[in-house]
Formats: sequence, structure tokens, C-alpha cells
Amino acid sequence: MGWWDVITQIRNHELARVQRPLNRYRYAYHYTTLAALKSILESQELWLTDYAYLNDSSEVRHGIELAREEFEAGLRGATRGTAKVLRTLLEIPTERQPRICVACFSFERDSLTQWKGYGRDHVGIAIGIEPLPFFTTLAYPRELSYSPIIYDPQVKRELLRGFAHDWSTLRDRDLKEGLIESNDAYESLPRSGFFELLSMMKDEAFRDERELRFVYQEDPEGTISKLDGRAPKRFRIAGDILTPYTTTKDIVQRSAVFSAADSKLRFHEIIVGPHPHAALIQSGIRELLTEYRYEDVEVNVSKVPFR
Repeated sequence: MGWWDVITQIRNHELARVQRPLNRYRYAYHYTTLAALKSILESQELWLTDYAYLNDSSEVRHGIELAREEFEAGLRGATRGTAKVLRTLLEIPTERQPRICVACFSFERDSLTQWKGYGRDHVGIAIGIEPLPFFTTLAYPRELSYSPIIYDPQVKRELLRGFAHDWSTLRDRDLKEGLIESNDAYESLPRSGFFELLSMMKDEAFRDERELRFVYQEDPEGTISKLDGRAPKRFRIAGDILTPYTTTKDIVQRSAVFSAADSKLRFHEIIVGPHPHAALIQSGIRELLTEYRYEDVEVNVSKVPFR
């Protein structure tokens, strides 16, 4: 397979090292609305929104600008051809970039900041999960992953610089040893790893969100996408914007590694956000959970005072 395969192992090891202190919390919380909770229970699926339609649409650009600065250091000593391949990543037009859809969680339980975002005009709800068991229920789809968001500027720069250095070094070694030829299939290899890395990064101004993210990446030029096809692109209206999304069910049906025998999503806790009728809402949610065989899921009320 070539030395490039080593890159994935190096990158995963380094990411695990960097993210270990970020993963010290057992549970993560998806802040949403009461209507969305009802829909999730009824459909047994979670929606993942197209990356370009997130509240902070500058996220990918933020990572690319950092990469533009750090790739130069990471490519020192690389051959001209290798440097060209990696620099091309920085110039891929938006319409040719991999499709990235995300579902956002927070390690913050009962967060005033999150309630302000989701409880202003609706009943705010936080759905608590334990990430690994939740992911296991989805049968490990090949292009779905979950990761805490990296905010530290220095860590982001080091990861991007290391990505450029490792990939360029091993590509040059493959060429030198005659293990591969320079072709389109090989040159597309760094795309998915690069954009997956970008999807894990946010500006440090958002650090208080302490976000964990489920990320689905579909690269039309990647091997898996060519084999499995694409997940349906669904649409919902959010305010005045038509927003594309896909669902966990779509992804599982497309590229699950194992058979999803147990399609029931796993939840740990439901929290009712600040509301004058929080106790009544709590009672209704308990009945809803019982109807869908979630008797073991706790339903609690936010400690944040209602105003």
C-alpha cells in the first residue's frame, strides 16, 4: 500500500495524544429543542448539518489560512511535485471540497450559553450521550467519526505542520522506492485527512463551548465514496435559509462496517432547559421516553434560573 499508509497511523496516534485531556469527560450533550427531541425519538436518527451552513461559516477558512502559513514549514526539503500536491489542497474550490456534515455536542452540562442559543423562542433540551456507546450503536460507518474540537492555536499549527511534513516525506519515499507512480488516485489521498483535520478546529474565541463533534465526510474523489455512493442530501428550512443535511440512518445504511442490529440510539440523560413550566415538560418527556422504551434514561431540569 505504500508508506503513505503509515501517515494515517501517525496522525491518529498524535490526535489521540492531543485529544486525551479534552476527552476527560464521560458524557457530552446535544443542545436542541423539545420538537427535535420528539423527532429524534420517533425517527431514531440524528441530523448532521452541512458544514457550510453552521453558525460559524468561517470554520473551514480558518483552518485553511492556518495551513497556508504552516505548510511552508512542513514542506521544507520536499520535492517540487510533492509540495505542489499539498499546496493544491489550499486552493480547492468550495464546490470541489469534500462534503462535510456535523452534529454538535458540548461537554458542558447545563450551560447558560447554550440555553441562550436554544431556549430563547423554544423549549430548550439537552440530550446527554456517552460518545463511544452511541457510536457503537451506529455500527461504525466508514466515513463517520467523533472528536473533541481543538481550540489551542499552537496545537492546531503543530498538527497542520506535522501533516504536511509526514505526508510529503512518505510520498517522496514511495516515489523513490518505486512503490507508487505519481497519479490522480495517489494524489487524492491527503484530501480526506486534511479536511477531517480542518473539521476538528475552531477559533479559540469559541473555547467556552467545549465542543465534541460527530463528523461525516464524503469525498467524491475518495475511494469509499466511489464504492458506496453518496448519502442523500436532505433539506430543512432554518429561519430563512434552506439548509442541507443528512442523517445517521442515511450514513449507516450507506457504509456501516457491521450490521446495525440494534438501531435504537443510546442516551444517558435528558435535561429540560430553563422554563416556567419545566416540571410539566419534564413529566411529558418521561412519558415520551417510556413509550419508546427509554425508562432507564434520567430526565432532569436545568439548575439555571429562568428569567
